[in-house]
Amino acid sequence: MEFGTHTYFVGTTPRTNANGQAITALYRFDGNSSVELVDGVEDMQIEYAFDGDGNGEIDGFGTVDDITGGSYDWDQVMAVRISLLMNSVEGASSVEAPYTYFPAGSTSISPSSGDYRLRQEFSSLISIRNAVF
Repeated sequence: MEFGTHTYFVGTTPRTNANGQAITALYRFDGNSSVELVDGVEDMQIEYAFDGDGNGEIDGFGTVDDITGGSYDWDQVMAVRISLLMNSVEGASSVEAPYTYFPAGSTSISPSSGDYRLRQEFSSLISIRNAVF
């Protein structure tokens, strides 16, 4: 079995919607080239579920900075939560509205004037192999 790595990121496509707004997408980079996977992905957040006291239960969520900054150790990571903010690419609403998104609800999106795209967040919690009892 050959080992391979991929990097996933959100970037701007060379396309625009009918209102001239940039279309964003989820991409995969294999070390040589990037491939667009899904358009309409506006943002991606990755959080790690920690077991800080060793009892086999998730005590909280943090970012990679919480690990590299010394608050937690990679051995304490039990799961990964990936959240994607999707948009409708084209305007589909009759009103402009800011949208608060992601698990903590702490990041606010304030769409530009004339942005009538609908948004929805999707999150998935994936357990780390051999880390969940």
